[in-house]
Amino acid sequence: MTGSVSVDEAMSDAELRRLLWRGTRELGPAGIAYRAAPLKGTGTVAGRSVGHLDLPRLAVPARALREDRARLPR
Repeated sequence: MTGSVSVDEAMSDAELRRLLWRGTRELGPAGIAYRAAPLKGTGTVAGRSVGHLDLPRLAVPARALREDRARLPR
């Protein structure tokens, strides 16, 4: 999995694995949901591929995460 996930250059693969292990020890399939951030599009910044966030559409799910609500709006 860590080969498919990128956070930033400051976070190592070992740290990502450690966070994943710590956070999922008691987590079962029913407790996992996938949501993608809404994007306006993709592009390149400083020679790297990036996704440009759609900030107005991100407001509702971002609020749900901040307020620690279990179900994120679709």
